Amino acid sequence: AQTLIIERITFINCGIELVSIENILITECTFKNNSKAAIISESNNTNSITIAYSSFINNDHGAVSLRLSTGNVGITNCTFQNNSAAGYGGGGGAVSLRLSTGNVGITNCTFQNN
Repeated sequence: AQTLIIERITFINCGIELVSIENILITECTFKNNSKAAIISESNNTNSITIAYSSFINNDHGAVSLRLSTGNVGITNCTFQNNSAAGYGGGGGAVSLRLSTGNVGITNCTFQNN
């Protein structure tokens, strides 16, 4: 299986949408002022998503939105600040995750005013 690697990129006013990619690695990126979720991934065949050393600041409709049928998700050493999900009935705006089968790990992250 191949891996899509996204590293050291700043996304301002433009998030990313990833569909049907088997393995995803996002590292040392900044997602800021996006009008939709900063990262959206929907897939029935994703094996793993790893997000590390990245910042999510002032994103509407959530920072990370993942809809997977199976796979492993790891979020490590990330900062989530001032993200909102008001368009989805309110609540927190940092991470939205739907995973039917697999594992999730969130480690050493900072969550502030989401």
